[in-house]
Amino acid sequence: MFAGEKGFFNLRYEFSLEDAQGNNWSYLGNRLNADLLLPLASRTSVIISLEGFWQNYLNNHTIYGMKREDATYAATVNLSHELTDGVFVNFQYFHASDFSNLALYEYDRNVYSTGVEVRF
Repeated sequence: MFAGEKGFFNLRYEFSLEDAQGNNWSYLGNRLNADLLLPLASRTSVIISLEGFWQNYLNNHTIYGMKREDATYAATVNLSHELTDGVFVNFQYFHASDFSNLALYEYDRNVYSTGVEVRF
């Protein structure tokens, strides 16, 4: 917490073992996530989230004959403005890129969104 307890920073690590049915889906995963909330003005703040997720698949792929390795990177920026007490308007941008040694699984995604939030 900082900025008079109106801002915060969060860092999280996660390890996972996905023991799925089927040779193509079991993996060991490592995820690192960082979040930062910055107050910009008395009623306006921005939240920035960054995430990396690395997956090492345990078995050879049944079609490609090799172990799949993926790295996914994501970023989110959310601008929030409080219109009146408890009513917020939010503008958000999200980007994700997945890199894989098997090109079939690579992708980029961009999402723009807006919304109204009511807190009570």
